[in-house]
Amino acid sequence: MGLLFRPFRLILIIAAGFLAGLLFERNSMIDRCLDRGGAVDRGVCTGIETGIEGN
Repeated sequence: MGLLFRPFRLILIIAAGFLAGLLFERNSMIDRCLDRGGAVDRGVCTGIETGIEGN
């Protein structure tokens, strides 16, 4: 029975790690946006100058 549970447990552990990474990066992006004086609207940082000029 233990051999049947191991692959399932491995998938759950990998999925939990992936989800934790997504949440960490999202929070980090929001902090960087707010530190530069921007605002986050539906996951997109707006209201900051990037310093990159388009052609």
